[in-house]
Amino acid sequence: MICIYIHGFLSSPASYKARATQAYLRKFHPDWQFACPALPSYPKQALTVLERIVSPWTSNECCLIGSSLGGFWANYLVEKYGFRSVLINPATVPWRFAAERVGRELKHYYSDERVWLAKHDIDFLAAHQAATKKKPNYWLLAQQGDDILDYKEAAAKFDGCKQTIMEGGSHSFENYEQWLPEIISFLTNENIT
Repeated sequence: MICIYIHGFLSSPASYKARATQAYLRKFHPDWQFACPALPSYPKQALTVLERIVSPWTSNECCLIGSSLGGFWANYLVEKYGFRSVLINPATVPWRFAAERVGRELKHYYSDERVWLAKHDIDFLAAHQAATKKKPNYWLLAQQGDDILDYKEAAAKFDGCKQTIMEGGSHSFENYEQWLPEIISFLTNENIT
């Protein structure tokens, strides 16, 4: 089994949740593979990287954890390939968030990279909005204290899917590591539709 952690916009494999996931799997599931690609900040390039990584795997061999924009990409990949996924404070309409930043210099959180989004980036995100048809394949974990994304949008988009909505918290999803045993248990369920 491979677990692919998909980080958010301007984030990286050095993020706390990515490192915590890798450490947990190394300790408790050493037979699993783990991947957290350093995604380009531009949507088209990010999806190209993700497609290249997931396409060789079947739905019984691969699972996803997506955080923020990574949750948006996980939604797209679940619907295309049938993987199971846990979504952590996922972006559901990222083109709206991104449109407010078109033409502005953005700084990557973990490097000196500078990013300038353009209208074609917004259009690409909007064009890759996925439905939520494979409801048993999703678990939404959201915290109401997320000051970047509205948890209500995620709750509505993933209505009918397993959901855990918590009071408080933040966009980074506080106490993530405490959820890892349940996350991995959900991802290993063999009943994939």
